[in-house]
Amino acid sequence: MKNDTRHNGWANYETWRIALEVFDGQELYCTNPSPAECEEYAYEMIFPDQGLNYEHSLANSYAAAFLDAVDWREISESMKTED
Repeated sequence: MKNDTRHNGWANYETWRIALEVFDGQELYCTNPSPAECEEYAYEMIFPDQGLNYEHSLANSYAAAFLDAVDWREISESMKTED
């Protein structure tokens, strides 16, 4: 049996969910964001006024663990636009 962890064409469930709920239909401040820029943007959306320096709590720890599984490179590639 093949171990295929892809979800709706994305690397995994976490990547699909963040791509859908955080990035779908959004125009970032740059047209070709790096994986690190995508990750920072998601953290700023999910942890307003805290970003990558989010306050540790049980709920935030679960959210951060979810974000750790995201394939930021794949999201970055999906956000690139052609000039």
